[in-house]
Amino acid sequence: MSIETIAVIGSGIMGRGIAYAATRGGFRTILHDVSADALERALTTIRDLDEGIVRGKLTAADAAGALARLKAGRVGKRAGRGVYDYLGPS
Repeated sequence: MSIETIAVIGSGIMGRGIAYAATRGGFRTILHDVSADALERALTTIRDLDEGIVRGKLTAADAAGALARLKAGRVGKRAGRGVYDYLGPS
């Protein structure tokens, strides 16, 4: 099985870190949360890739690619069923 899309449920510190690593790793990443405010805070943090560019950790093109692979959405009880390559155990 080839995994191309990763769903991250929860956009707290751990969730946004996982989403950041997944999108930087080349996966299409969809970050979900029940709270629109929490989701927006996480996206703001993830999208701030300028420091990584300045430090030489990634190029501007790498940052643009990562941001293009990142999506967000509110989550419901059955989030992701039938949409993702792997959703994890239920």
